[in-house]
Amino acid sequence: MPKYSIEQFENMFKEADVNKDHKISLPEIISYLLSKSMKVNEDRTKKYFAMFDKDQSQYLDIKEWVRLMEVLYGDE
Repeated sequence: MPKYSIEQFENMFKEADVNKDHKISLPEIISYLLSKSMKVNEDRTKKYFAMFDKDQSQYLDIKEWVRLMEVLYGDE
């Protein structure tokens, strides 16, 4: 059973999006995850960030974030 739900991932995004611009960068993601004491494999996170940043904007929107988080933490 997944440890986190999609709704939880969406709430995490809203919390991580400190400036409320509806997007978050890789450094913001890593900083947020570390602040929540979540396991962070930076190389893996960078790899999947690039994969899910479909528009190559260097930011993830909420949909891209949810997909990233499902891969990184969805089955813990």
